[in-house]
Amino acid sequence: MLSAKRLIAQNAITALRTEIESAGGNEVFFIGATNEKRMVVKVIPLAHGNQDAVPAITQHARPGDVVIHNHPGGGLTPSSADISIASNLGQAGVGFYIINNSATKVYEVVAAFAREKLELLQEDSLADMLRPGGPIARKLKNYEHRQQQIEMMRAVADAFNRNGIAAIEAGTGTGKTFAYLIPAICWAVRNKERVVLSTNTINLQEQLMRKDIPALLSALNIECKAALVKGRGNYICLRKAAMLEREFDLLAAADERETLQHILAWSKQTRDGSRSDLNFVPKADLWDKVNSESDSCARVNCAHFADCFVNRARREAACADLLVVNHHLLFADLSVRNATQSYSDMAILPGYRRVILDEAHNIEDSATSYFGSHITRLGLLRLLGRIHHAQSRRQEGGLISALRAKLMRAPAGKERVEDLILNIQEEIIPRKNDLEHYINGAFDTLLEFLHNYNLTQRADGELKMRIGTSLRDNERWSHDCLPAVEKLLSELRVFVSRLALVLKKLEEIEREKGSDTDFSDDRIEINAIANRIDSAASTVEDVIFGEGIDHVRWIEAQVRAKNPAVRLYSVPLDVGPALAEQVYVCFPTVVLTSATLTVEGRFDFLFSRIGLDKIDEERIRFLSLPSPFNFAEQAVLGIPTDVPNPGDSGFRDVLVSTIFRCLSITQGRAFLLFTSFSMLGWAYRELAPRLEQELGVNALRQGDDNRTALLERFRRDTTSVLFATLSFWEGVDVEGESLECVVLAKLPFRVPDDPIVQARAEDIERRGGNPFIEFSVPLAVIKFKQGFGRLIRNRTDHGAVLILDKRVAAKYYGRIFLNSLPPCRVVRGTCDEVFEEFQTLFTMLRREQIVSDVAETEKGD
Repeated sequence: MLSAKRLIAQNAITALRTEIESAGGNEVFFIGATNEKRMVVKVIPLAHGNQDAVPAITQHARPGDVVIHNHPGGGLTPSSADISIASNLGQAGVGFYIINNSATKVYEVVAAFAREKLELLQEDSLADMLRPGGPIARKLKNYEHRQQQIEMMRAVADAFNRNGIAAIEAGTGTGKTFAYLIPAICWAVRNKERVVLSTNTINLQEQLMRKDIPALLSALNIECKAALVKGRGNYICLRKAAMLEREFDLLAAADERETLQHILAWSKQTRDGSRSDLNFVPKADLWDKVNSESDSCARVNCAHFADCFVNRARREAACADLLVVNHHLLFADLSVRNATQSYSDMAILPGYRRVILDEAHNIEDSATSYFGSHITRLGLLRLLGRIHHAQSRRQEGGLISALRAKLMRAPAGKERVEDLILNIQEEIIPRKNDLEHYINGAFDTLLEFLHNYNLTQRADGELKMRIGTSLRDNERWSHDCLPAVEKLLSELRVFVSRLALVLKKLEEIEREKGSDTDFSDDRIEINAIANRIDSAASTVEDVIFGEGIDHVRWIEAQVRAKNPAVRLYSVPLDVGPALAEQVYVCFPTVVLTSATLTVEGRFDFLFSRIGLDKIDEERIRFLSLPSPFNFAEQAVLGIPTDVPNPGDSGFRDVLVSTIFRCLSITQGRAFLLFTSFSMLGWAYRELAPRLEQELGVNALRQGDDNRTALLERFRRDTTSVLFATLSFWEGVDVEGESLECVVLAKLPFRVPDDPIVQARAEDIERRGGNPFIEFSVPLAVIKFKQGFGRLIRNRTDHGAVLILDKRVAAKYYGRIFLNSLPPCRVVRGTCDEVFEEFQTLFTMLRREQIVSDVAETEKGD
């Protein structure tokens, strides 16, 4: 036992004593920061307990820190729990002290470690890399110097150096990927600290891996390994593939066999085992039969462990300095780390310290999706189908059928084997068939209730019903729906318990002397499906019977479908606390960036929605950088004021005629962006024939081909138009004459009766706020800025944006939308006035294109 003054500075001792006194002498948990002499110079209280215990919030401790807690009784001997925690922390480079209440004595369980000496980034040196005549300018063709890019790069470097958080809006053309990649690469290489780059879209991941990172490494002559990390489910499982091949007739339904045979043949030739390596896209339920899944992974006990594609990918990731992931995979990794309290070891990803979140305007939606849960009727039935399904009147399939066949091939006369075969035939299969009946009965009852609940059916035939306290008093809900769901839950859990007995009996058979049949694959797969059925039951229970306003729960159905899909959802009301606890607090550096983070130039909306308001403001730096493009010269924004409001009866007819008039001037070359598939479909049916017959313009439609193929056709056919909905409002990059006009059919407000929107609006209202101005408008503004941003993608692009929602000019909140755009030429007026301006612009553009074409021809001659 030592005097505290030998290990802790006086100011920190005073802070410890004061905090313990304010806690009534109970246990308090602190994290202490040390100086170069390993003396604790600053303490932060993180948790308060009672006379006997305190929560150990260890994930916030960094190498070189010391965790400190007091023993109120004065005895400083560490308990077994203390030693266990100290052992784990010590392996992570964190010390562990126990003090008395007066902070005069200390028991040094684990001594403080020397802080890692990090090589800070020299901002001026990094800036030189981007200046004219620098290594990047010399190496990259058509490189353009942009001051905004250098400013952003400095802000990112500063966040690395000071262990800070940076929220950076970088307007179109800033070159934000280079601006964060240069500091990330230099930091990772010099300090041997892995950096995670997380994006929302596959497009950006591919851009980083195939273009930006290789270009920078070549230009800077730096050795740095980057790895694109995919979720486990993207890879084929060789064990499952081998099992499928052995029991093909029992595990593959007749209509699946051709596709599964292709997949099995591919599995023996593929180099990386990733679904993207297939030359076709398999249906989800087929891929589920062969893909890698954490709950059915045998790990080191697997016969295919050495050749496992997931392990190979993990080994590559473990050797990488940069990890490129999507937001969903990042959140999955963070959930594992939060559960295990391990922030340095391998979880789903290898350990990392610094995080860059690109396309950060999607963070709230991504986190809501990941931290929520959902279940569908079809999903439940598919799980049961994996256990057992009838292939025909005479043939059955599924895991239980395959197991029964294997048992019947086992040596005869074994009582346990015969008992299990009988159990499968007389208990498991009949119960599974009955369970299908209960699933359909419960979901049909819920669907009927939706039909009769006086809900507003959307144009696409979708019904959504939020589950709240008002339903508790509904007689049909209480008398019909709840009993049906309760019966379903009971039967699901009984079925899971029966599967558990099957697994137990299998283990007993394997332990018998003389048993030479290996049932390990069968046990692994059946156990995984049983766990998923149990998890599905928990989701159903949470959605239907869950209480509390911390989650949003609802049922939805596509009622116009031949077989209406019924889906149950539960998602967190507020993801801010989870983001604060699992991201901002746990990692020294977090950079959030996007072209659209502000509303009217302010970060207030982002600040409150994604948990930044729960972090010490001294750690956070906000930076908004304008686009280097000259929008005033390059873009015209047209707002016709003589069109009907979107809710008026004549809006659709005017919409079609106005779009056609616009495209007659632009000669196609346009994105037509809608806010719903129903409006898109209607407009396409009305316009596509006229465009092709009268203007010779090809009409492309989202959904007719995959996104990549559609965009490639759009680029090649320079006069085509693309009808698209919200997913094309962002993440799409088309430069040049193929895209000279963007039409925004409506302001992209979210549907007000959407359960998530409704619940979050109510939450704001409960706190005395204005949900429309504080939530609905800012959400729409962010998406609006994304749609506007599709037009100008480089310094030579020119064109027009047409907004056919006159609320942007007529309503008081319209100025918020317009004030959030880069400065450009705005034409408000009648359609005639707007299109007169468009005609002038496009006449000039066509003239310039003719001159350019002639010059190119003469140059070629």
